[in-house]
Amino acid sequence: MINVSIAVSTYSNRIEQLTLKEYPNVEYIIVHQSPCDISSKIRMLLDNRNDVSYIPTETIGLSKSRNIAIKNSKGKYIIIMDDDVDFSFNSIEKLTKHMDEDDVDIGTYYHRYTDGNTTKNKEYSFFHNRFNIANPSSIDICLRRKSIVDSGVLFDEHFGLGAEYPSGEEMIFLSDCMNANLLLKRYPIEICTHPPLTSGSDFYSTKEKISAKREMFKRVYGKLGVVVFLIFVLKKFPKAFKAGYGKFFLKNAFFN
Repeated sequence: MINVSIAVSTYSNRIEQLTLKEYPNVEYIIVHQSPCDISSKIRMLLDNRNDVSYIPTETIGLSKSRNIAIKNSKGKYIIIMDDDVDFSFNSIEKLTKHMDEDDVDIGTYYHRYTDGNTTKNKEYSFFHNRFNIANPSSIDICLRRKSIVDSGVLFDEHFGLGAEYPSGEEMIFLSDCMNANLLLKRYPIEICTHPPLTSGSDFYSTKEKISAKREMFKRVYGKLGVVVFLIFVLKKFPKAFKAGYGKFFLKNAFFN
């Protein structure tokens, strides 16, 4: 019985950097957007491993890739993963054990960066609510597959890299899970190691990135979303200003 599905999204020749470690009762779902010619090494890995399912697709957008992976997973749990992330099987086992004990539908966790920094800022577990679901990245999310299938919740394909709004899909997904009465809990566990730069850290350098934040808050909080976005702008302005985008950020936050 497959216990965990590792759902990996990759794009074009980025597939060449995959290293898929074998582990009992774990499968890999590789969703390959903009598929290209693959080296013999990767082709052999995809063709000869019973624990690897390869899905090439011409679809565009990270959320579409995530949804394809979810629909094709067979494990009790689904770990959302990128193609440039390393992870610990022991930590995954620890997480799923806690989720079993707590009967949790969605477990979130933390990741470490290759420069030694970490996103982990709590040493205790806690349940998610409407105002702390903005913190987890996609690679910090584990799904109980049956709960997701039964609820019908998927990533909103209008949000995420390659979509109309290039960020915000994680928060919207977790919000939709809460709307479906699923139980979400964050655990003080580091599972992944990721390069220091992340797409979510730049929210100010383009009109699209700024509007994505605004539309994300409106999607999650409804009419209150405009107020939450205003608070976000005031809180984050110093970071945009320090990066040289202060005026641009304010102009497009309020007049775009």
